[in-house]
Formats: sequence, structure tokens, C-alpha cells
Amino acid sequence: MLEVFKKKSKFRIILISFLVLFIISCNQKSKEQKEAAKLPIEMELVRLDQILYESDVQDFPKIRREFSSFFPSQFPDSIFINKITNPLYQQLYKEVKKTFSDDKELVESFVPTLQLIKYHFPQIKLPNKMIGLISDMDYENKVIFTDSVLIVSLDLYLGAEHKFYDDFYDYQRQNFKKEMMVSDLVSDFATYVVEPNKDRSLMAQMIFHGKELYLKDILLPNTLEEHKIGYTKAHLDWCKENEGNIWRYFIENNLLFDTSFHAYQRFLEPGPFSKFYMEFDNETPGRIGAWVGWQIVRNLMNNNKVPLQQMLQMDAKEILELSKYKPKN
Repeated sequence: MLEVFKKKSKFRIILISFLVLFIISCNQKSKEQKEAAKLPIEMELVRLDQILYESDVQDFPKIRREFSSFFPSQFPDSIFINKITNPLYQQLYKEVKKTFSDDKELVESFVPTLQLIKYHFPQIKLPNKMIGLISDMDYENKVIFTDSVLIVSLDLYLGAEHKFYDDFYDYQRQNFKKEMMVSDLVSDFATYVVEPNKDRSLMAQMIFHGKELYLKDILLPNTLEEHKIGYTKAHLDWCKENEGNIWRYFIENNLLFDTSFHAYQRFLEPGPFSKFYMEFDNETPGRIGAWVGWQIVRNLMNNNKVPLQQMLQMDAKEILELSKYKPKN
């Protein structure tokens, strides 16, 4: 009986300690968010999609002069006019207009993230203009962050099941929804603050992507994990349930220091699944190496007092060593 009591007492202490740490962590996060929320964000929204599709054709030369960077000089006006007047593009614009009918809501959806960027990276100049447009379904550049303008391809956030996305793969289409806009913003912003990778090993590239994803933990505190990485909930759960097995596979197959492009393709390139060349491949999400890199960086930051900006500049080998990453399952 005494032994049982000791075990119960120990459990209570651990549980209470965990709850205290959890409360402290939540208070710390809310404190950062509250402080960040006080920071002013100036953002003018320009709906280039509306300007183009609701103006008379004869006004196009004037529009082109005003927004010259969006219309390559080697192409004549007729190329762009034909596109604007094309019935399919007209229908696409109607869908964009219906989905993004509230300009204030569109701008405000980005403000908390921009405030947190300003809070954590005061040295970074933020854009004061947002341009919403139709981008020809350029899914590799959904949101572009610069120090003067934020460019958002509104045609790529109509909803995963939208008919305009029928020709895309499921793993691409699942991220064509409004909830992904701020996640895509942080992905592009990360190119400004994450130290470029000189080490071409799989491990270094995994941790490079892990830094970007950890940045989302900080800048997107209220965003679901699956939206940070662009997975389904089922795929995210699979990763968590098999974390130890994934890590063991990398170790046993000497993949961590593999510098081949083939290794990158298997575990970091976007795709419907990762390529272990095992019977369970179809159960896995693509880019599983990025997810593992994320857990390594989380381990580092949870177990060491490392400032955010310092971590983003750290060498991958140092991060792996200090993280003491050894998942079990």
C-alpha cells in the first residue's frame, strides 16, 4: 500500500509540475501576443484583381503603367487583355470576388502575424501595402513578402474542393484554403531570417526546414499544426505515432549525412508521400524530413535557453547535438 501511495504521490507531483509549466508557458505566450498586439501595423490594400477585371479594356495601358512590375515589358498589351477578357478568367475572378468579399477581413487576417514579426524581429522593415491578385495558379508563390509590399495570390485560396483545382494533386489542393494564407506568409518571410544552408546533407536540410516550421510555432500561435506544415490531420498523427521508427530508419540507413539529391527528393521534396520504399509509404505524408527537422528544433528550444534569432543562425550539427533528440515509440 505504501508503494502504491508513493507512486500516486509521484504522479501527482509530476502532473502538478506539468500543469504549472503549462500555465507559465501559456502566460508567457499570451504576454508576447498581448505586447505584440499593441504594435501598430499600417497596411493599404490594393485589389489588383478588381482593378483589372472591373475596368474597361481601354484603361489597361494606364493600369499597366501604374503596376508595371506585374506586366513584363516583352509582352504586348494584347496578351494581357486577352487573358482579362477570357471567359474562364472572368469566372475565376467572380469566384475570387465571392470568396474575398470583405477587404477589411482580408487585411486583418494578416495583422496578428505581422505584429508578432515586428515584435520578434524589430530590425525587419515590414510592408505597408498588400496587393491581392490573380496569379495564374502560381502555387509556388502564393504569398510573397518584401519590405515594401505583400503580394497575395487570391486565386489559390478558394477552398480545397473548388472546381478550379481539379487538375491539382490532393496534397497540393488540400492547402488551397484561406487558413493557409498566414502560414504561406511565414514560409516566405523565413527566407529573410533563416541562415541559408551551405551544408547539403539531408540532416542539415531537414533542420533548415525545421527552423522555418518552428518560426511558425512562434508567429502563428493559434494556427493548427497541420496548417503550419500543410498536412492532413491523419498524416500529422501518423508522424507522431511513428516518430521513433522514422528516426531509426534514418540512422540505420545512414541517411542523415547523405548529400545526394535523391535523398532530398525522397524526404524533403513536396509530394503525395515520402519514399521509404516500404509497404507503408502510401500512409506517409510528403516532406517527412521537414517534420522531423521541426521536432529536432523544438527539442533544442524546449531544453535550452537559446534566443530565437540565435537559433535561426545556428549550425545544423550544433542544433542536433544540443537538442538531444532521441524519440521513442
